[in-house]
Amino acid sequence: MINQVPIAKVNSKSAYADFSNNKNQFLFTSPQSGDEFTLSEDKKGKKKSKKALIIASTVAGTVLVVLGFVSGLHKGAYKWLEKLRGHLNQKMSTKGAREKSEQAKQFYRVILSGVNHFLEKAESLNNFHSLKIISMKKSMCAFSNSTPKNAFGRGARKVYEGITNFFEKISRRTVLSSYKKSDKTLNKMLKYTEKINSKLNITNPSQQFTINGVTKTKEEWVKEIERHLASVKTGYKSNFKGSALDDRYNRMHNVMSDLDVRFWDASLNPKGFRRNFTSREMYQSFLAHNLVVEDRTKLINEVSQFRRGITNDITDITTGIKSSLSEVENAINPKDSKSIEQITILKAHLKEYANLSGNNEVTNRAKLADTLKDDFKALQDRISENSGLYDSDVPDRIITKLGDTSALLEDTKKGEIQEILTIYKEILPRKDYIKMRNKICSFNKSLHKSINLECAQFFDKMRDLAMGSAPLEVSDILFGVVPLSYFLIRAKDNDKRKSISLKYGIPALTSLGTIVYCTTSLLSGGKAMAFGIITGYLTHKIGKFADKYRLEHKKTPSSTAA
Repeated sequence: MINQVPIAKVNSKSAYADFSNNKNQFLFTSPQSGDEFTLSEDKKGKKKSKKALIIASTVAGTVLVVLGFVSGLHKGAYKWLEKLRGHLNQKMSTKGAREKSEQAKQFYRVILSGVNHFLEKAESLNNFHSLKIISMKKSMCAFSNSTPKNAFGRGARKVYEGITNFFEKISRRTVLSSYKKSDKTLNKMLKYTEKINSKLNITNPSQQFTINGVTKTKEEWVKEIERHLASVKTGYKSNFKGSALDDRYNRMHNVMSDLDVRFWDASLNPKGFRRNFTSREMYQSFLAHNLVVEDRTKLINEVSQFRRGITNDITDITTGIKSSLSEVENAINPKDSKSIEQITILKAHLKEYANLSGNNEVTNRAKLADTLKDDFKALQDRISENSGLYDSDVPDRIITKLGDTSALLEDTKKGEIQEILTIYKEILPRKDYIKMRNKICSFNKSLHKSINLECAQFFDKMRDLAMGSAPLEVSDILFGVVPLSYFLIRAKDNDKRKSISLKYGIPALTSLGTIVYCTTSLLSGGKAMAFGIITGYLTHKIGKFADKYRLEHKKTPSSTAA
């Protein structure tokens, strides 16, 4: 009975407000006929919006948490912190820093020590991610040295191998596609050089030019260019196509063939569990990387040597040295101020070396190369003198790395591409030379990108796949279904379920799937995330439109009767 009593609604005006203009002249008024309907619709709208926000944020939040949890610290964060460390190192070693008070110096040391300490520990986060994926691989009976004993094990292993092979094919296809693009840019360059050389042979072929002290006719210089181009084609075909790529791919497979077992023995194996989990390596380095780093370095050096036969200029040399110095800088203890100071001196000379030009360039470059070699030797001495500040094997590794880096200064011979450019610069009109240089630079850039994809990014992806990362990445997508399933079950009817799926479910899964596909295709984490967000947003918009269209054209009982 009590439910039959109508609920009185109080006017929202304050009791202390001016009621003189109130048309009803009553403090308590019943709602107007349309008010209740409007309030009810507003509440429904707000409730609907709130529910939509909860669904979207829950699914998106789950996706982001899973990605963050299973992937360790983002590479972008490493790079940013390494840049900060380099900046602090430089600050501490400048003349102005040396003249600062002891308190200011101590301030820089504390910050640098904190960044250094965090980076050491942050790298080990990858170990705990690896422990998750290696445990999953073990549970799926997919270890390289094991044989499944029952139907479940054989089935689980097939699932694991199928997912892993699928991911590996995507990554490998990215590498091959990149080399195909390099091949196309090479062919475009060769066609353009053929066209230019034909013109040069027609217009005054007997004209003489002196290049690097050698005088020849234009026709003879064109023949010299064609000889260098033949070497470029041979070098590229021998080292960056077909069987050469297959050979390096097979070697990577051999390196990774027992990586899971080696990592297991260095971590979760019960025989050495206590020793492994109390070792410094577990908490200060990435074990899986350490197990294959020598093979990775060997591969990079080998392919770089092939590349230098085709293209090798001062930029290539200084880029290689800077990359190695960055690794050394990251390994140096912040308390080793003398070594930090020596690195700053070395980097200043390297910058001067890279920017040399003019008539005396060759002579000055040779002098600076000797200076840089002395700088490397001085840095090795500083590391050796302060070896007490490092773990036992670190100084030897740094000194060896510095010796290998210094050796790059010995290989300053121009590549075939640079020899071609040198000749064209003298015998071509400036406008034609700039076009030619752009064609050659395009090929150069494409080749560098392909080599980096193969030797660094694909190698690292192969390492992760050998550890068992692919099934876990698939489980991330499936895990994104959990919150979605919850809201689908709680939905009132099939109509609501369809709306949730179209507007929130499909976009969330599409977004996560895009991110996983992009990272498998060797795209950087930041770009993959951006593509995932864009894909999710566009799919949401399409789903929203589809749901609206579905509701508008849904057959009602009245329309069916008509």
